[in-house]
Amino acid sequence: MRKMVLALAFGAPMILCLWLVGSMGAKGNGVATTQSDKAKAKQPGMLHPMLVRTFDLERQWGYVDDAGRTVIPPQFYKADYFKEGRARVVVLVPDDRAEKKESPFIDDKGGKIEAYGFIDRSGKFIVRPEYDYAGEFSDGMAEVKTRDQKYGFVNRDGKLVIPPRFGGVGDFNQGLAPVDVTLRKNPFKGKGKWGYINKSGKFVIKPQYVLAGVFSHGLASVCIDDNIDRSHIPPCDRYKATYIDRTGKVVIKTEYSGGSRFHDGLAIVRSGEKYGYIDTSGKLVIPFKYHSVKPFSEGLALVGLRLNPASWQSRQRYGFINKKGKEVIPLKFKDARSFSDGLAAVSEKRFSVRYIHGYINKKGQYVIKPHFDSIGKPFRNGLAPDYRGLEKAGSSVPCMINKKGEVVVWGYVEIPRVPVPPENSVGP
Repeated sequence: MRKMVLALAFGAPMILCLWLVGSMGAKGNGVATTQSDKAKAKQPGMLHPMLVRTFDLERQWGYVDDAGRTVIPPQFYKADYFKEGRARVVVLVPDDRAEKKESPFIDDKGGKIEAYGFIDRSGKFIVRPEYDYAGEFSDGMAEVKTRDQKYGFVNRDGKLVIPPRFGGVGDFNQGLAPVDVTLRKNPFKGKGKWGYINKSGKFVIKPQYVLAGVFSHGLASVCIDDNIDRSHIPPCDRYKATYIDRTGKVVIKTEYSGGSRFHDGLAIVRSGEKYGYIDTSGKLVIPFKYHSVKPFSEGLALVGLRLNPASWQSRQRYGFINKKGKEVIPLKFKDARSFSDGLAAVSEKRFSVRYIHGYINKKGQYVIKPHFDSIGKPFRNGLAPDYRGLEKAGSSVPCMINKKGEVVVWGYVEIPRVPVPPENSVGP
């Protein structure tokens, strides 16, 4: 049987929706409740952004809980996962800019533009949607960008604590955030002048770097002007990997290119066309072997090798290594994603011409056997977004699946959209 959840959305645009929740009980008669379930229910669980498609192809985002129950009905143009109790969402608002031709968002949105804001777990706006862009919360702060292309920061209470005055910023972490004091129309042209501010907006490390990264493990990657390596074309690889501590002192200076943020105690560096990893002392602990790599996640890192090493356009095969550099899952997949919630999405070739996709565990064993048409999204707290065919919809529709590959909730609305008067619309 299926449990039907009927909810009336608030805000705008409003929609009367019917989400079909797949049965979760052992006998298929709804959600089975145990004493442990009741104990868990006292703790706030994760809310998952859920894309919902209407019968007339309208698409909106809302939120469901771990059991697939509607918590915040669909009403947003875009929506992200909650971080630090706040979720970044986007709504469409009328474009009232003096020079509309400068907006990159008008073409396919009926003359409207995207406006970013933040909601709490009840769906209430803590930061009203009035920004051209917003980052996710980190260390109690989130970056926001105004219409004049300047960046500042808001706190979890929605207060603009650092007014927009920077040409670029990075996340706060360990009490500091990188900021660029140059105001360039094109951030990809010219050199920046980056330093680090505290949560009061005061400079702790004065602006002096061409580029600057986010702190992690007490270290941040910076690009110093005299460290330019002009043998590499990609901008992120033109500089030698250099790391500073929270006082601005250079503590790691390498001959390698790039230099990522530290994850699980290791950072990515590059030599020529191959990548390796250094530890927080600057020691190369995983040699330059792979043509593509990702940061470590849950103890493993996704790596790839070209089938034709001589061609940068060559297809690659992907697998996973541990922090000692050992290939614990062979490089045999056509595509793959990093581990999240104990599983990784992978794809492989079957039937000579077709690629199929599934999920593996950290032993490389399939937990959800390959059968998907496209590579899966990351699992979080037991659920992952997906698309499946639904007969009544006549096509594939959004859904959420569990770690057995079962659909927990369908993102499909059968009831017509309810129009909302313009004066009730959400906007800046």
